Amino acid sequence: MRVFAVLLGGAGVLAACYDPTIPRCAVTECSAEHRCPGDLTCRDGYCIAEDDRDPCPVRHTLQIEMGGRGKGTVAGPDGLLCPGRQCSAVLVAGEHTLTPLPGVDSRLAAWTTADGVPLEGCAPDQPCTIDLESDLAIRATFNAAKKVEVRFFGDGDGHVRSSDGLLDCETGEKQCIARFDVGAEVELAELPDATGKNPAALVRWGGDCEGARIPGACRINLEEDRVVDVHFDVHRVTLFPVPMNGGTIRRVGPTGTTTCPDDCELLLPPVDTNVNLIATPGPNRVVGRWINVCDAIFPVPGTCNATIDRDMFVVVLFDELPR
Repeated sequence: MRVFAVLLGGAGVLAACYDPTIPRCAVTECSAEHRCPGDLTCRDGYCIAEDDRDPCPVRHTLQIEMGGRGKGTVAGPDGLLCPGRQCSAVLVAGEHTLTPLPGVDSRLAAWTTADGVPLEGCAPDQPCTIDLESDLAIRATFNAAKKVEVRFFGDGDGHVRSSDGLLDCETGEKQCIARFDVGAEVELAELPDATGKNPAALVRWGGDCEGARIPGACRINLEEDRVVDVHFDVHRVTLFPVPMNGGTIRRVGPTGTTTCPDDCELLLPPVDTNVNLIATPGPNRVVGRWINVCDAIFPVPGTCNATIDRDMFVVVLFDELPR
C-alpha cells in the first residue's frame, strides 16, 4: 500500500486517498526513527492524514480521435470536451457516457476502436457508453451530412421510419429531423399500427416525396436537404340511435366489435371501407329506418352492410311497437 502527496507549488499536500498510479503524486516515507511532520500519522510506512482512509479508484487513460470528412467533437464526464481532432483524459475505471456533438451539416457515422472495430452497443448519431477497464483509444467518425425533415398533415395519426432506422417519426412530434450521409439513398415507409387501434392510413406523400405511390415507400437522394410531407387521414363515423336507449347500433369488424347504446364515434381507414352495422331494438321497439346508409333498402333490415368513403353520421330510428 502506498500513500501519495499531490505536489502543489512545491509543498507536499497529501491526497485524500491511496493511488500509486498518478504520476504527479509523491511519497513521504516514515518509520519509528523518522516521524511524520505536523498532524500526519505513520501508517504502513507512509505519512497520511488521519481521515485519508479510502483507497483511490483505479484510473485509466481514454484517447479520443475524431475521424471522417465531417466536423464534430465529443463531450464526456468531468467536463471532458475534445475541441480538436484528438484528445485524452485520465478517468476513473467504470462506465462513462460520451456524447457526440456534430458540426454543421455533419453527423456521427460510427463509434469504433482506434483500429476500426465497432464499439458494442454504440449506435450512429447516439451517445456511447463505454466500460473503461483499461487504457482505451477510440475513434468518433463524423461524415458530411444532409438532413431530412418530416412534416405531418391530416386528421389521422401516423408513423414513418427510414429503412435503416435513423429516422423514426410519429404524429404529435413538434419536429422530426434526421441526418444522413451526403449522397445516401433513403427509403421512407409508413409503419402500420400493430395493435389495430389506429386505423388511419397514409393517403399522400408530399414535398420531396411528391408523386410516390400509395401504398408504397418514398425514395429520396440526399445530395441536398429534403423536406417530406406525410398526409395521414381517417374516416370518422358517428353512430346515432334515435331515441337514445331505444336500441343499440353495433359494428362488427376484423378488429373487434363496437356497441353504441347512445351516440359514439368509429374511426375507419380512409379508403372505401365496407362495414357491417347491426341495429338491435330495445324493449317494445323495432328498427324504423336507417339514415345516410342503407336508406334504399326495403324492407328495413336490422343489418346494414355499407361502404364508408367519407366522414358521416349514421342514424337509426327505433320506432315504438304498435299497441
